Amino acid sequence: QFMGQIPQSFGNMTSLRELDISDNMFTGSIPTEFGKLSNLERVYMNNNYLNGTVPDEIFDIRPIQHLYLSNNTIMGTISDRINGLSNLRELLIDGNFISGTIPDALGNIQHLRYASFQRNNISGVMPSTICSGKEIKHDLVSLACDCLGDTPEVNCTCCTKCF
Repeated sequence: QFMGQIPQSFGNMTSLRELDISDNMFTGSIPTEFGKLSNLERVYMNNNYLNGTVPDEIFDIRPIQHLYLSNNTIMGTISDRINGLSNLRELLIDGNFISGTIPDALGNIQHLRYASFQRNNISGVMPSTICSGKEIKHDLVSLACDCLGDTPEVNCTCCTKCF
């Protein structure tokens, strides 16, 4: 296993298409230099000890299809800039300390198939850009959040998995 902070020099690997540093002991925040990785399609950083917020520069990397940030200690909110990830198919951010609401902008990502938000501090209502009554819009196959119980953290009428 690797440990320590993610080197900022990773941002110099501009032709990188896949970054898998999952299941390690990386700490610290995600470097803003990742915004230079303009060819990046798959990002797997789940199961580490990453903290801080997701840098806005990540949302400028249009080719990203898979963004796995699950099981870290990432904070902040889900940025409205997430719709910049127009090719995103899988978004797994469960098991962090993300707060706020799920932005309407997420519903603008036409090809999103899997989204996992549970075990965070997210609250509110799943946006109508994602849910239309009990139906999930677009290509979504799996949508998970903390929507179980008498007083769910997220009111979601179309979630396929509630925790």
